[in-house]
Amino acid sequence: MRRELQKINIYPSDEQLEKLEAFSRLVVTADFNLTALKPEEYAKKHFADSLSAINTGLIQTDDKVIDIGTGAGFPGIPLAIMFPGGSFFLLDGTKKRVSFIEKAILELEIKNVMPLCGRAECFSRDPIYRASFDKALSRAVAPLNVLVELSLGFLKEGGWMLAYKGKGAEEEVDLAKKAIALMGGGTVNIHPARLEGCDHHIITIQKKAKTPLQYPRAFSLIKNKPLL
Repeated sequence: MRRELQKINIYPSDEQLEKLEAFSRLVVTADFNLTALKPEEYAKKHFADSLSAINTGLIQTDDKVIDIGTGAGFPGIPLAIMFPGGSFFLLDGTKKRVSFIEKAILELEIKNVMPLCGRAECFSRDPIYRASFDKALSRAVAPLNVLVELSLGFLKEGGWMLAYKGKGAEEEVDLAKKAIALMGGGTVNIHPARLEGCDHHIITIQKKAKTPLQYPRAFSLIKNKPLL
C-alpha cells in the first residue's frame, strides 16, 4: 500500500496507513461482491486511484464532501482517513453497501464519515443537502453529462465537482458542455491520475452559479433524455 501511494506522491502517516490497510482487509473479506478486482490490485486501483484526487490540490483539510455512488466506500473512506478534519458524506442507493460502510467506520473508528442511503437526485433536492458541500466526488458512476446533473446541485457556489474517469475524459467533457452550463458549472480541468499502467483522469468542474431549481430531474429523464 505505502509503495503504491508513494508512486503518486501520497505519504500517509503510520496511523493513516494502518487504517487504509485495515479498510482494505474489510473489503477483501466482505461476504458479498463489492468489487470485481483481485485483492492484490486494491492498493493501486482502489486506494491510490481514490487518493489521486489529493494531487489536484482541491481537497482541503476542513472540506464538507459528498461522495455520490460511493459503492464500498471509494473514494470517500480513503480520503476521510487522509483528511480527518473534513466531513465526508457517502451516498449510495444500495442498502447492503451502506450497511458495509456503517460497519467499516465503526470498526475502524472513522468519525468523520456519514453514510447516506438513497438516490442522488432526491438528496440533491433536499434543502438540507442542496448547495451545502465544498466538493462533490464520483468514481465510475455514470457518463459526465449525467454526473453533472446529479452533482452540481449539491455544491456551494465556488465549490468543485471531481469525477474520476478512465480514457476518453476529453470526449466526455465535450459531450457534457451543455449540462455543465445549465447546472451552473464554470472552469473545467482534466488531471491525469498518474497511476502506473492505468489511463485514469480526474475531471474537475467549478460551480460558478446556482443550479436551477428544476434540476436534477427524475432519474428516468436523466437516463433516457440526458442533457446533450
